[in-house]
Amino acid sequence: MAKKNPQVDYVSELDRIRSIYLHSTPKQRYQIIEDRIEDDQFNGPNKLVTMVSAVEAFLRCLLIHASTHNDADRSTKYLEYRHASVKKMLPLVFNTFSISDPRGYLGEDTLELLEHAVDYRNMLVHDCTYLGGDKFPAMIEACEEVLEVLATLAKV
Repeated sequence: MAKKNPQVDYVSELDRIRSIYLHSTPKQRYQIIEDRIEDDQFNGPNKLVTMVSAVEAFLRCLLIHASTHNDADRSTKYLEYRHASVKKMLPLVFNTFSISDPRGYLGEDTLELLEHAVDYRNMLVHDCTYLGGDKFPAMIEACEEVLEVLATLAKV
C-alpha cells in the first residue's frame, strides 16, 4: 500500500514549484524544458506527452511574462492560463509578437500536427493507452518546431 512521506508537504511543494516557474524568465523556463526533452529515458508516448506539455508550458510562460510586472499579476495570469489550451494560447502569444497568422507563420502541416499532438497526448494521459509508433515522430517534430519558433521569437 502506498504511503505518504510524512516529511513532505505535497501541497506546499507544488505551490513552491509553481512559484518558481511564475518568477522564471522565458530563458529559464526554456532551459528546464530543454533539459526535460533531452532526457534519454523517453519512449514515444512519454516524449509526446512531454513535448506537448513543453509547448503549453512555454506558451503560458510567454503570456505571463508579456503581460505582468509584479507577483500578484503573475499569480492572476497563471490562474487565467493554467488550463488554457494550445489552441487558445498560441494566437495570443503570436499576437504579442505582432504575428496575426500563426498557421501561415508555422506552416499548415506543423500547426495541424501540433493540434493532433495535443489530442493524442490527452488520450495517452487520460486513457493510459498505447499508439502505433509510426504516429509519434511527425507530431513530436511539430512540437519541436513550434518550441524553436517560440524560443527564437522570445530571443532565448
